[in-house]
This record gives sequence, C-alpha cells and structure tokens, in this order.
Amino acid sequence: LGEYLSKKDPFNQSVMEKFTAAFDFAGLEFDLALRQYLGTFRLPGESALIERIMNHFAGKYFTDNAGKSDFALPDSVFILSYSTIMLATDLHNPNVKNRMKPAQWLKNNTKC
Repeated sequence: LGEYLSKKDPFNQSVMEKFTAAFDFAGLEFDLALRQYLGTFRLPGESALIERIMNHFAGKYFTDNAGKSDFALPDSVFILSYSTIMLATDLHNPNVKNRMKPAQWLKNNTKC
C-alpha cells in the first residue's frame, strides 16, 4: 500500500489525499498520530517516496491540530516525522554500524 500511495502519478496522489483525509488526528499527540498513520501500511524503502507520504501526514496533522499544538508550520511536523522515521531506522536496522546519539538527533530537530 505504501508503494502505491507514494507514486507520483496524479491518480495515486489523489488516492493518498483521500486515504490521509480519512484519519482524525485532532487532539492526538504527535507520536500517537504518527503511529496510527504508519500502522496502516508499510513504508516504501526509497527516501523520496517516504518524503511524499510524510508531506501528506504533516499537512493533515497540522490542519487537525491548528492552534492546539506546538507546531507553528506544517514543515515542522514534516521535519519531525521524517526525522523520527530515520531514528527508528537507525535504531532497528542491523546494517547501521554507527548509531545516532541522542544529542545528534536533538540537534537535527532544534528548528522544529
């Protein structure tokens, strides 16, 4: 499903918009909303495809929580969501030899 939703084709993007619109993230903490969303499909392996999916999530989360969260812009939601996925990959992928330190992750997200 993640591969299909993340394709650049206009029809696939329309399906992605409708799929994402079906979620209600209002009042949910960021991490719970991200888990709820990502729990419904498997992310593709390519970073550009993940980016496309996270853009949809960020826009929906920001809209559902406008004025009720600490995020000033949808871009902030995007940066944190993408960074969280990269952190999970770093922690759980056996091919990663040099694990990210907490200070490195925090530094990458200081402008969120």
